[in-house]
Amino acid sequence: MGLITNLRYNFISAALTLPTFKKFKETAVKLLLGHNKIIGWEGSLPVRSLIIPAEYSQSFIKSAARLYNSGRYDLHYPGLVTLSITAKCDCSCFHCTAYGQEGKELSTEQWIDIIRQSVDLGVFSFAFTGGEPLLRDDLSEIIKAVDKKSAICVIYTNGSKLKEQAKELYKAGLKRVLISIDFSDEKSHDEHRRHSGLMRKALAGLEEAQRLGMLVGFSTFISPERLYSGTVEKIFKLGIEKKVKEIAVFDALPSGRLENQTDLKNPPPKYKLDLRKFMESWWNKKNAPGIWWYGHFRSFQACGCPGGTSMFNISADGEFRPCDFCKVSVGSITKNDLLTLWIKLNNLAKEQRSKGNECWLLR
Repeated sequence: MGLITNLRYNFISAALTLPTFKKFKETAVKLLLGHNKIIGWEGSLPVRSLIIPAEYSQSFIKSAARLYNSGRYDLHYPGLVTLSITAKCDCSCFHCTAYGQEGKELSTEQWIDIIRQSVDLGVFSFAFTGGEPLLRDDLSEIIKAVDKKSAICVIYTNGSKLKEQAKELYKAGLKRVLISIDFSDEKSHDEHRRHSGLMRKALAGLEEAQRLGMLVGFSTFISPERLYSGTVEKIFKLGIEKKVKEIAVFDALPSGRLENQTDLKNPPPKYKLDLRKFMESWWNKKNAPGIWWYGHFRSFQACGCPGGTSMFNISADGEFRPCDFCKVSVGSITKNDLLTLWIKLNNLAKEQRSKGNECWLLR
């Protein structure tokens, strides 16, 4: 092992033996998420984010062990995966990043095999996206395939069919849901997503999921216009009102329907400063939901872009990519095993990092 790897391994080994490891862990979480609030509970175990296993659970211990070994052997294991299980959607959002997906969708058996290979490789957090994942008739079967002792799973949904399907999904082992909310008022939200009555359906689904005991959050996106107009702050306040556990915030990126908006690649420096101050103010609010901001998560202040270093995405037709937003593919899962594709993607990601890029799309 090299000098840096040796030092990192020795430091982690020493930290694990110290009574202050609890403080070390909380600091690490804060650096990653921007906060270390407990946003909810799974039984007696605390949860700090919907994409991270409950602390002290078997999947949490597994993820910590993987992190320990990655430092010890200078390896990159994937921990997070987003599976875009369908390109179909009953909305047509102005900012849709999944827009333009084509090709034959993978079968139930193929997705189940992908989940098995992913767990074998070390994945401990599965996010099911689309399109709209609830449009797949076999979603419960796919979720059931995730070994809940080894990994957690969450779905990103527009909520249109959540109320009707929540009970079946809960029985399949789904305990975490993120509902897309673009505006705090019904009229603007429904118009933006071009789906009449959507917000009412989404909030009804939220209430049903909460009634069943799921951890429920919002998912939204941010841009200069949405920050300065107060749109996102109103969504955060709606989150408090609806008692959601977390709000996942994604930066508007030049992808999908926004692909040609090159201004998103390099927003003004003032906006970047104002955005961070805004997020920090909400991270520090005691009675607010946890705020998971992807812009921070992929920055070098946290872990750097996770695409190809700790995360991958598989499209509805099987393309192996860094994330949902980036359409760079290193091959198809229908023609290669997952490990081979991961190694190829990881090598590309190392090139990206060597150039100082915090995001594949912003290079």
